[in-house]
Amino acid sequence: MPFIDCEGAKVHYEIEGDGQNITLLHGIASSLKYWCFQTKVLSKMFRVILIDHRGHGLSDGMIAKKSFTVPELALNVEAVLRALDVEQTLMMGHSLGGITALDYTLENPSKVKALILVDTAAGGQGIARRLAAAMLVASYPSRTVRRSLLKKFPLGSQASEEIINWFLDQSDSVNWSATAKIARGLRNFDLSSRLAEIRCPTLIVCGEHDNLTPIRMSQFMQQRIKGSELRIIEAAAHCSSAEQPDEFNRIIVQFLETTEKAGL
Repeated sequence: MPFIDCEGAKVHYEIEGDGQNITLLHGIASSLKYWCFQTKVLSKMFRVILIDHRGHGLSDGMIAKKSFTVPELALNVEAVLRALDVEQTLMMGHSLGGITALDYTLENPSKVKALILVDTAAGGQGIARRLAAAMLVASYPSRTVRRSLLKKFPLGSQASEEIINWFLDQSDSVNWSATAKIARGLRNFDLSSRLAEIRCPTLIVCGEHDNLTPIRMSQFMQQRIKGSELRIIEAAAHCSSAEQPDEFNRIIVQFLETTEKAGL
């Protein structure tokens, strides 16, 4: 399995497909497997680069520190892309991955051709507290109780049994110590004042029932990122790309094709 050394820690990544690069960043308490509902479609069009955040999936856990920040996660992304000789990439991030994608884009504006922000926020607005609450749900010892809670928070009531079971299986192997340190690193982290600096084509996607990063947070970003587009996924909550994958894939492919045709 491919790994990149980043400051003494191994960061895991996978590549599928060929063509223009698109980098996918998952949310907290998840892994690169989160994008399994998109990878098959995207790999027919792009070289898909999937990265496990530190302390997630097969990447090494946290070093001995109290918190791990978004800029540090973005540096891990940069280490992987640099090792792969990626000069430019499309980028898509979900939740924590969306915040990381924002930070990476702001620090490396010439390297991101287009940006897709999924069920996420610019930071602030109690995002650390909200994600911590979701972690409590996902870490509940009883699988039966977790199933019930997931259908309310963060998944929607219309999530299929297949999706619920998938998330239950994923939550069984989460490094909760690492995710707690990342959630702690989100405190007081806020990119809201820098959103106007983003110049690349940007698509913002949000589930209509997202109670972790509600639609108002997506609207806030859309109002401040010039030329950005906001799409709402019906019958979905905080994990719209998994809850309604067909509609989600249709929307992002349309955006990517339009961006490519425009030569941006």
